[in-house]
Amino acid sequence: MTQSGADPVVAVESASGRGRSVVALLDQVLSGLSNFLTLAVVARSTTTDGFGHFSLAYALLIALLTLVRALWGTRISLAGSAAGALTTARGLLGALAIAAPVIGVLVLLPTLLLTGGDGVGMVVIIAVAAPLVCAQDLCRFAAISGGRPGVAAAADLFWVVVVVGAYVVDPGPLAAVSVWLFGAVGGLLMAASALRLVPSFRDGARALRQWERTGVGIAVGNMSLQLGSYVVLGLATVAVSFTASGALRGASSVMAPVNTVLGFLTIGLLPVLHRRPPEGQQRFAAGVAAATALLAAAWTAVLLVLPTDIGRLLLGDTWETARPLLPWTGAEYLCLVIGAAALLGLQARQAGRLLLRLGLGMAGLLVAAAVLAAALGSSTVVFAIAQAAAALIGASVAWVAYRRVAARSSGTERIPAPGGRAELG
Repeated sequence: MTQSGADPVVAVESASGRGRSVVALLDQVLSGLSNFLTLAVVARSTTTDGFGHFSLAYALLIALLTLVRALWGTRISLAGSAAGALTTARGLLGALAIAAPVIGVLVLLPTLLLTGGDGVGMVVIIAVAAPLVCAQDLCRFAAISGGRPGVAAAADLFWVVVVVGAYVVDPGPLAAVSVWLFGAVGGLLMAASALRLVPSFRDGARALRQWERTGVGIAVGNMSLQLGSYVVLGLATVAVSFTASGALRGASSVMAPVNTVLGFLTIGLLPVLHRRPPEGQQRFAAGVAAATALLAAAWTAVLLVLPTDIGRLLLGDTWETARPLLPWTGAEYLCLVIGAAALLGLQARQAGRLLLRLGLGMAGLLVAAAVLAAALGSSTVVFAIAQAAAALIGASVAWVAYRRVAARSSGTERIPAPGGRAELG
């Protein structure tokens, strides 16, 4: 006999939902681990300059992946049903297949211009991998939104195992990147087969012509920030050396646990925040900021006391150049997670225009800080300080904007349904 007021069906569904959330978080951990191990394998198998070449191409791949997640991954997440998520994913995979040559060129040409053709083998492999990695990520969104997060976790686990094998064998840089590409292709095929995701080119062509305002705002803002980060690496390369860009990328790559949590916010917490009453959203966002800030601070402390031998296992020779940057990179990530909680709150209120303006403003601030760092002198630490300062100002502005939006609605705003057009700002 159940207790009065308790619905066993609801209880089972709630437990099932929590279980899927745990598996989804596990998938994000595996995804973050595969990204980190990729950077570690390449860093160990090449010179500091070689890792700088890789970092420039990889940063562009991450920027394009961020764009695909914001524009299309969010659309899959907000589908009305599990079947709808899979149908949407088929069309978006078709759109991605159509756009694949453009994505590859966007990775290839800017990197070759900056490197002067050095490390061309690695750059070409990363350019070929870019649309495949984006497709694997869309499959991840489809699996989680389709109620089958275990499929995404299995695909990412395969990728991790492949990259771990490369880490143990420690091949040359070109072989390391090739193994990473093999893992991406294998994970993509596993997920697409399990979910029966065959790209629909007709729906893909239609998807390329359809734009949703809030998604565009998030995409443009996020893409601007990623391109701003790429400009920082480029300016560091010009003002200091390829070793400088590798050091900056290495310092950010060892913040992998924090990056994993940042990636989980939209997939795992945005629906929860969106469905809360308006008066409780700001308190929830503040709790997210506090919890993630604690994580960022704790992980930075671990890195600062990490023995050199372990650090070299992670990044090879790049550890020596990245180690002095960690206090500033840790401060940067502390500000980033605090600001991300405010941006999450604005996404829940579908403030598309405001998100776009904030993204553009933060990107401009990041580029301005990098230009100032380049003008001040040839020091990689100065670039790390500049990024931390930009993140601090950006987080402050984001919270001021979010608090104003929350105060403006003051419990009277009707939160639109997912995919709706209503917005603030």
